[in-house]
Amino acid sequence: MAIKDFILNLFTTTVEAQKGSEESNKVKHIGYAFVKASSGRGSKRAEFESPSFDLDVITSAYDSEAYVRQAIDKYVDLIFKAGWDLNGKNEKAVEYIKMRLAAMSEATGISTDTLLGEIAECMVKYSNVFIIKARQKEQKSVSGLRIAGLEDHDPIGGYFVLPPNTIQIARDKNGNVVGYRQKISGQKELKIKPEDMIHIYWKKPIGHAFGVPFILSVLDDIRLLREIEDNVANLLYKHLHPLYKFIVGLSEPGKESTVEEIAYVKNMIEEMPMDGTLVLPERYDVDVVGAEGEAIDASWALRYFEQRVFTGLGIPETVFGRASTSNKATADNLTVEMHDRVKAFQRVIATQINFQIIKELLLEGGFDPLLRPEDNVEFFFKEIAYDEKIKQENHTVQKFLNNTITFEEMRMEMGLEPVVDESRLYYRMITIPKAIEGIAAKNQNKTVDNKDRPENQHGKKLSPKRTTSMREAQQRAFQSANFKKIINGLRNDVIDAVDKGFIDQIPMYISMAKDRALVEMKKLVDYAFANGMRQVQKDCNIQREPRVSITNLRQVEFNCQQDLERFFADLQRLLNNAVTRQDKTEQKLAVSAAFSSVGYRFDFCERTHSLLAYNQGYAAASQVFNRRELIIETAADPCDQCIEKAKTVINIKPGQNLSGLIPPWHPNCLCRVRVK
Repeated sequence: MAIKDFILNLFTTTVEAQKGSEESNKVKHIGYAFVKASSGRGSKRAEFESPSFDLDVITSAYDSEAYVRQAIDKYVDLIFKAGWDLNGKNEKAVEYIKMRLAAMSEATGISTDTLLGEIAECMVKYSNVFIIKARQKEQKSVSGLRIAGLEDHDPIGGYFVLPPNTIQIARDKNGNVVGYRQKISGQKELKIKPEDMIHIYWKKPIGHAFGVPFILSVLDDIRLLREIEDNVANLLYKHLHPLYKFIVGLSEPGKESTVEEIAYVKNMIEEMPMDGTLVLPERYDVDVVGAEGEAIDASWALRYFEQRVFTGLGIPETVFGRASTSNKATADNLTVEMHDRVKAFQRVIATQINFQIIKELLLEGGFDPLLRPEDNVEFFFKEIAYDEKIKQENHTVQKFLNNTITFEEMRMEMGLEPVVDESRLYYRMITIPKAIEGIAAKNQNKTVDNKDRPENQHGKKLSPKRTTSMREAQQRAFQSANFKKIINGLRNDVIDAVDKGFIDQIPMYISMAKDRALVEMKKLVDYAFANGMRQVQKDCNIQREPRVSITNLRQVEFNCQQDLERFFADLQRLLNNAVTRQDKTEQKLAVSAAFSSVGYRFDFCERTHSLLAYNQGYAAASQVFNRRELIIETAADPCDQCIEKAKTVINIKPGQNLSGLIPPWHPNCLCRVRVK
């Protein structure tokens, strides 16, 4: 027999009110709640209460009002924009939950996605979701699944979402739910035990039974907006066709009009076609009467109340296709606020599904997520704000690179398992094997299969070879150009923001420029550090690569980051003072002066940290090769301090901290170290 056939025949729904007390292992509410006056006074009769507001009003608004329908649909669509998934350490538990959900979908004829969609729609629309459990007889279960009901209850066979506007709740004086009732006109009342009902709510006032829908607060604004629109439509219709005033006769003696003449003109006008023309003598006059500028301009009222509607719905007007005067940055910020509301809905739904559905299904399947946390399975929604997620993950990686958090903490912040097989990571799978293959290829004897082939058979490369110093100079020039592009771009963005009146966006521009500068500076420092290690290999004539501790490089990166942080903090302070000027021209001049006053520090940071990284890499590799004596090579025109330092020999020991031991000795110092 098919799964669907026998499970459909086994569903039973509890229809009696709850009898007896709650399970002994549950803690009841303490203190009084807002319940009906006749409820919870010792009578065995449960007093059911409806919400203090009318949910049918929301249903009608959703069916007839475009603002409400579009807002709710957009929220629901965003909730499932990226989909959902199940996660757990125990793969058997995860597969068990998936099989239970699939079996329920087959039996009830409602897919899991459809069930979740109904839950999300009720949550957004009514802020209340009522899910009834359909139970199946314990002696018959789905083949391949171990199912056993909890305590004296039959196992769950399916879930159904009930209309929230048909549900009433009975509570005792302390607010403990003692029963539910579904009441529909023309149908027999259905009473449901608390253990057979799941109530998910949002924004429920403490002591009350129902969550308060956020749509309620905006319905009055929508009605008022529609009323204003009707009035504007009537005003438009009234003045769309002008009123013609005909004057027959003059006030002069002998030129007055007669009754017959007036009747004649009236008859002529009535019989005249729509595109006809009147030819009148001098005694007749026609005047067009219209609004003549006296009608009220209601555009501001329409705009104001529409903004109130958007505010009440929590959705920016750009989502409704109203571009207005918002730029991209403002639209993105407003969209982020909408995403925060969507994530709040997702958080409530996921929490209650995990607590009231997944946990019970696990216990029925023999898994114990309380005593064995590894058996726990979590339902979660995937991230809907990809840009925000990328920024957060990049920030987490930066914290790990700057020795702020551990590798395990970094993975936990990114939502990954802290313990992982590191041999499966890209660096160990790809980077290291490729490096080993490259070294092996270099060590092989370079011969050709055809020794009789002329050396110029395919032509000779006559251009000069690119030496290490040439490559390093080209790399530094490339990085320097990138740094100048970042600073010049930031200067242009700030001046443009001042010119257009978007001063509040300046901190965002500075933050973005700082992030790009940190990335470029890290590339420059890493390249210089690697150059230093390669130069040691060349100077010592050693083929093997030195296994240098990454701590030295991380220290240089940290120092460089600190200098950049101070640079951008000082720049921010100067720009804050610059935009306080009254005139825009003065503001732009002050901004330009601020960049000129601190620009040299950016160049200094680039040169000094690049050279420091080179010397650190050189000295660290020398430690590995057991070359303990280093000499100092000065620049072409050294200062007195560098000349004195060059007379000494630097002695380094294995594992010694190199900070302060090697150049640069002062700002713009160009001294380099070399093995003796």
